[in-house]
Amino acid sequence: MNDAAEEPCEFLSRVRERHFLENMEYMEYMEYMELNDEAIERLARGESYDDEP
Repeated sequence: MNDAAEEPCEFLSRVRERHFLENMEYMEYMEYMELNDEAIERLARGESYDDEP
């Protein structure tokens, strides 16, 4: 196989990897925000933010 045929595959591989990493970062952010919301709700009820739900 020549280099010209391999380049699009390598490009697609990098794009897929970048999208995967972006999705992982988004999922981690959403998990953080959910935990943050739960902590805010506990504080509003007068509980400690580190108490188990």
